[in-house]
Amino acid sequence: MRFIYFCLVGLLLSVIFSCSNSKERDYVAYHHKIIDANFNIINGELDSALAIYEDLFKEYPKHFYKDVHNGCVCAIKLGKFEKALQYAKELVLHGYQEVDFQNDYFTDLRASDSWIQFGKDYSKLRDSYLKNQDKKERNIYHELFLKDQKAADIWGICNRDSLYKVYFKNANRLHTLYSEYGLPKFLLNKDSLNLQYWAFFRHYFGMKNIVTNSDKIRASSIKMNFSSLAWDKILLKELHHGNLTPEFYSQVVSYHNPNHPYGKFAIRLDFQTERVELFTPLNKDKASWVNKNRDSIGLMPYTPLNSDVLKTTWYANYPFKEIKQAYLNCGTCKTDDDYFELMIKIEKETELKYAKDDILNGFLLDDYRGLKERWLENIHKYKLNLPKNASCSKPK
Repeated sequence: MRFIYFCLVGLLLSVIFSCSNSKERDYVAYHHKIIDANFNIINGELDSALAIYEDLFKEYPKHFYKDVHNGCVCAIKLGKFEKALQYAKELVLHGYQEVDFQNDYFTDLRASDSWIQFGKDYSKLRDSYLKNQDKKERNIYHELFLKDQKAADIWGICNRDSLYKVYFKNANRLHTLYSEYGLPKFLLNKDSLNLQYWAFFRHYFGMKNIVTNSDKIRASSIKMNFSSLAWDKILLKELHHGNLTPEFYSQVVSYHNPNHPYGKFAIRLDFQTERVELFTPLNKDKASWVNKNRDSIGLMPYTPLNSDVLKTTWYANYPFKEIKQAYLNCGTCKTDDDYFELMIKIEKETELKYAKDDILNGFLLDDYRGLKERWLENIHKYKLNLPKNASCSKPK
């Protein structure tokens, strides 16, 4: 009886520990810490960033290759080559090959004594990575991707029902694969299939959001039981379990969603204060709702304080003075379009000259330079050849 009693107690304790451990490893908290590490890197605080990576990699069993990469580059720049070697080995298990380590930001590591050990261990690490690749599973995903792309090329918007049939059929097939394999492990790795897998869900949720938000399209489209697949709930669960990133999840589920649950960034250029800011062109209530949604899945919130992320782009050297001076001296500028073309010309020259701060070289950080929506403020007074009310600040 005592033996049975102790077994039951042990089992109960293991269950309690398992539940507690599972709760501690909710990956939303992981991604919030990664945001902190990214800001540390951007602001040159590499010691603080590396400390975050070390703590996270000890606490959480699954790591995303970009985070391991950034931890490795931090360690290299700080001269901590044993730690860099540890992360470099892990990167091989995430799909990195010898050629990936030929980039210039790995030069100091390759020149260190630690690199000798890497050479000895590389083949075994690479073999271990390859043994964990399910070729059958990979081929299935790739074939599905080819069908997805072929359907988009053939039908596009000309035959919506035929296109949607393919998207929905693929979503069903992915659901079957998910039941058999779970989410593919390559989502944690540097792998060309990542983008293909992302495209499946981008198309599926884009279709779902279009159909469910249009009475006309819903009435004329094929019958699709989206709730039976419940992909939004599945992907959210997998995000919390550390099997995909917040960026992956938010980008696919919000595609063609008119409510923009995770919002959208824009760039504000203030020519009076000469400040570049990242912001959201939403009213206060909507912005608050969006930030709650972003926080719930581990995304960076919308706040001007987060504008430091633009330091990784040419916006760090935005040519306010050059543009203002050019505007004041432009005798041929007669319309808003004339001034706009002049601004674009100066911006392109600045972008071509821009060289990323050496401390940021090698890091895999979000790049916001491609944001299309920009708001120009306090620029009208420099357009001397326009009537006072002929121009206003507006997104472009």
